[in-house]
Amino acid sequence: DGVKVAATYDSAAGTLTPNAALTEGSHSCTYTLTDAAGNESGQSPTFSLTIDTTAPATPSSAPASYKDDTGSVTGVASTAATTDDTKPGLNIGTSLTNTPNLYVDGVKVAATYDSAAGTLTPDSALTAGDHDLTYTLTDAAGNESGQSPALSLTIDTTAPDTPTSAPASYKDNVGAVKSDTSTDDTTDDTTPGCNIGTGLTDK
Repeated sequence: DGVKVAATYDSAAGTLTPNAALTEGSHSCTYTLTDAAGNESGQSPTFSLTIDTTAPATPSSAPASYKDDTGSVTGVASTAATTDDTKPGLNIGTSLTNTPNLYVDGVKVAATYDSAAGTLTPDSALTAGDHDLTYTLTDAAGNESGQSPALSLTIDTTAPDTPTSAPASYKDNVGAVKSDTSTDDTTDDTTPGCNIGTGLTDK
């Protein structure tokens, strides 16, 4: 900024480094050369530099939803607690000016941010099981925010066991012959209810 400051020149590296830290903000840096007799040149052209040591604000909320584009159940804004998509795209907002970073269970992983869609998607498949997904924001100077609150998600890619037996009977509630457990091979009920068991958790 036009003011001479104490600095150290490293002849091997070719660097001229200020001895005292520069303040945060914009600076115009120049240098001069002084010979053995003490004659000093004029200042070089200016190199403009912004000192930024302040991280972006920590995201205040967890991703509200995620993009699921795998399997029979999909959605661009799924809120389901379980998914078979091993690369769910967290919806964190479009056109972010800072670079988002993905953390899985507290560990930073490689991920791709789609600015148009607003999704942050892991590059590698997540393992089966429960995961806490968070993200941070990093500015152009490399300052990284704290992690957002977590979106908890279970990755489940294992299908239920194949049923080993056919339905033993069906519910017939049409016509003169009705039964909750009919085993007749002929019926006038066009929507017979196959008896496959109560309390099933998978559908």
